[in-house]
Amino acid sequence: MNKDNAILKILFAITFVFYGMFVCIIPVRADMGAKPSIDLTVLNAPESYYVALLTNWATPEERGVPNVNSKLKLEEVNDESVVEYLKGFLYDGWFYHETPVGQSYFRSNAENRYCFDYKVPNPFKVIIIDADGEVYISDVLDQVEFNAECVYDMAAGTLEENRTNQVLGRISYVAGCYVITLVVEGIILKLFRYPFTKRNVFSFLFINTVTNIPLNHYLVYGSLSGIAAAFFILFFWPLIEVAIMLIEGAFYAYMLRDRDGKNRVTRGFVYSLVANIASATMSFIIPFILSAYI
Repeated sequence: MNKDNAILKILFAITFVFYGMFVCIIPVRADMGAKPSIDLTVLNAPESYYVALLTNWATPEERGVPNVNSKLKLEEVNDESVVEYLKGFLYDGWFYHETPVGQSYFRSNAENRYCFDYKVPNPFKVIIIDADGEVYISDVLDQVEFNAECVYDMAAGTLEENRTNQVLGRISYVAGCYVITLVVEGIILKLFRYPFTKRNVFSFLFINTVTNIPLNHYLVYGSLSGIAAAFFILFFWPLIEVAIMLIEGAFYAYMLRDRDGKNRVTRGFVYSLVANIASATMSFIIPFILSAYI
């Protein structure tokens, strides 16, 4: 029994150290969390062009500029002239959207695909300037998805949002976090020397399905960004995880049986703490790393 207690203490200590290190790095990189984005694909585009977004969040008077439409033509097209044109652009109340971080405009690439990923406007329009100085403006679009995939067909003059991939992506995220939870907590269940009996496996699957899927469903459908997302990550998310640990701890303490068929209340509760801290950390850090570096 002393050997078992030593193993439990070691697992508990390692998990809390790892979790503490992870929480300490969140404030440093909290601004790399989820933000609304627009992934734009341009169809039937010219060979060479510049692309940016337009917003109407303020009136010309609020911006301190004359309420006069810009000419939809540039005499000279290069990086300097395009930036100057965009900064002074105004057309029917729409003006150039600039972000404090990242790129606000792009030169054309072979894929005709561009990602605007920091404080994107909603609603928005797309503006394109071709190599001859001709300026094209799309229709207005109100994005629905938090991370919107949009297609601007210049020939048809349409700007639309493709929501199918986004829904599949959300389902994949929730399913992925669920699988990570089962794998991590299943390994720890074995390390705690619980046998994979029908009772234990059913209890394990049941409580994780009840707690894990609703939480991750909220994370991807909650549409949190900026300060709200950072506040949730730093304060509410740990509180929710603690509540889940306590609920699962009480459940495991009552339901799990060891190899002798006995109910070890303390072991079941400690298992819940260790397993949930480990799985919560991994379920957050893996998508976090993937979104930041891939």
